[in-house]
Amino acid sequence: MKRSLEFFVVALCSLAQSAALLACPAYISASKISQLSLKARKDLRVFALEVSAGKRAWLPLPLQIDELDEKGILTGSNPNQAPNDTDRISLRVEKFGARISSADKAPCSGQQAIEIENPSQPGRYAYLTTCNDEYSEVSEIPVTHDAELKKVSSVHYDYEYLPNNQLMYKSLIAKDSSWLAPIPAASNADLALHLDIKRFLTVNFSNKDVESYVGRRVSGQVGMVGNIDFFLRLLFMKIDLKLGTTVGFYGDSAHIPSIIDVPVDAFSKLNQGSGLLYQWQLEKATMDQIKPEKTMPNANPALVKEGWESYAKDGLKYCSSDSCSYQLRGSIGSLPFGIDIYLAKSIVSRGFYPVWVADAGQFKKDMGWSNDDSDNGRVGIFFNNGGLAKGQYPMNQWIRLGSGGMLGQCPAPVMLGSMVMFNDGNPNANKAH
Repeated sequence: MKRSLEFFVVALCSLAQSAALLACPAYISASKISQLSLKARKDLRVFALEVSAGKRAWLPLPLQIDELDEKGILTGSNPNQAPNDTDRISLRVEKFGARISSADKAPCSGQQAIEIENPSQPGRYAYLTTCNDEYSEVSEIPVTHDAELKKVSSVHYDYEYLPNNQLMYKSLIAKDSSWLAPIPAASNADLALHLDIKRFLTVNFSNKDVESYVGRRVSGQVGMVGNIDFFLRLLFMKIDLKLGTTVGFYGDSAHIPSIIDVPVDAFSKLNQGSGLLYQWQLEKATMDQIKPEKTMPNANPALVKEGWESYAKDGLKYCSSDSCSYQLRGSIGSLPFGIDIYLAKSIVSRGFYPVWVADAGQFKKDMGWSNDDSDNGRVGIFFNNGGLAKGQYPMNQWIRLGSGGMLGQCPAPVMLGSMVMFNDGNPNANKAH
């Protein structure tokens, strides 16, 4: 029994499929800005040059530094210490401005800056610099958390989570200033974990058997990040699954990265048909799976039963040289929304990748899991874990709203350019060193 418990971890590795929601923030590793010689995290600033009616003025933009370790886990929040190379800088790109000229003075006490360009909008720039004065503080907090109401909120969404599993939502509501009222998008998220263990027994888990809680949490100018810990309840035991990850809730998106740690070869212990189904009730959101070859495959229970080797071939069609990308697209009211899942090609080659389930109840029947009709009409995403090999595999998920009928890239791309030196108000662009 103890050995069999190891395989519960295998199927639970994709629990980080959750909700929250236009464009995503940009990420910059703190190791890329070492030339600024930053002595304290609190001194880092980002500015855009705003040009209006012939006048040029510096506009401070939201920025935060998330203190992460080498595994991407949030370790604390000490603004008075110098950043570590593993720290992550988050910023917004929507208000990048003009490029500086020789007439533009430094925005604050710092006399050097790193130029950043937004490649999605060529000719739009921002400048990272250090300020040891109080000028340029941005006080906006775009994401709030109400522990009593069990709700994470921004101007674009309300995410009400379940008491025992904070990466599962009770309701997901989208908001927009042009709407008369918020629109319920989805509700009652759940999971079905089916483990058909060879020469043992078949085990089924649901949301009530899994716990996930936000531990350390930090709210900043760009969003709220927090560590999530996962536990499995089995009879009278509470097992730490050690699948901790740091999630980010932003004003219009959510980022859920994770490392899938497979402790043993699942293919030698699990029968075909084992896997995890993440499911939810669609409310007024609509899904677009007209061209699955451009988004993600539709579920095919018969293909699952053929074995993971055959099953993997379908997932590999969405891969490049070493990574794979899967998308879900839909709309909530007038806004598009998207779910993007990125996996290493090495795990997809073992048959682990997301597929769209249009009817969770029918899917369970076709898989031989259940004849219950209670899940009829619910939708979901299925991951087959019967072919997983021992190892560690990265997975990234982004969920976000769009605007103007389009979805941006997540994270938002940025290009670090030259170092700018301010000399008596005359900047000279030199190669970063």
